[in-house]
Amino acid sequence: MELDQLEIYKVTSFPIQAFVHYTQKVQVGVQLRNTSNSTIVVDRIECHFKCEDEVDPFIPAEDLCVRIEPGELSPFLYLDFEIDLAFCQGTNSYKALIYYDSEKKVESTGLNYLIIDPLAPADDMFFISHRDPIDTGTCRVFSSFLRKLGLLGYLAEDDKNLGLNVWEEKIQPRLQNSLATIVFWTANAHDSPGNILKEIEISQTLHKRLILILEEGIDKPESFSTDFEYHTLRGKGTRSELKQIARVIHRTYLKGMYFRNENP
Repeated sequence: MELDQLEIYKVTSFPIQAFVHYTQKVQVGVQLRNTSNSTIVVDRIECHFKCEDEVDPFIPAEDLCVRIEPGELSPFLYLDFEIDLAFCQGTNSYKALIYYDSEKKVESTGLNYLIIDPLAPADDMFFISHRDPIDTGTCRVFSSFLRKLGLLGYLAEDDKNLGLNVWEEKIQPRLQNSLATIVFWTANAHDSPGNILKEIEISQTLHKRLILILEEGIDKPESFSTDFEYHTLRGKGTRSELKQIARVIHRTYLKGMYFRNENP
């Protein structure tokens, strides 16, 4: 056993091993034991959760300068953060990493977890207009972020009701029942805009708020009115960009901005 050593004695969370939801503020506490015969200085604490594929991992962290004398237990070192949309839903195990004496680190080995739920049942719906099927994958990822925030992103191709007249019995009723229409205006949409332009037209007739997610370098559709909300995607858009846009839309939703244009 090496002498200059730090041991993670306890790891806990507040709430303790409990259900939490996305965007909720939580706290992870770590208690350390100095098992060496010299003073140890703790430099940094990190907490690593399971994250969605292809999303930049969110790693809560804080720099510290905590001295622990030989044989002593430290007080609990606390890390405060929000449950990020990058974290996988459900039972999500995590580990604590402690950096000390400038170049050393130790990580927790026990079972620590939080059970992560969406903010609320996904009832309030946003219609997602896009170039199907080329942009469907991107829109499904975006819809999954909305669902974690308690909102429903509707994609027509995922509506499995068979035998319906697509426009009269599926598209128009869903537009009617949506709080707003989110339009993914990508290079793919620009090259083949027919169905999207029709959905925009119906949305405007229904006095729905339009939210334009615009691929950088692509001109917005001419049929868009001057009164719309828009967000820019760089290139095809990364999952991390989609996550941030979903957060902005959710904050706008909480302010009541999508309830102003009610149907006459």
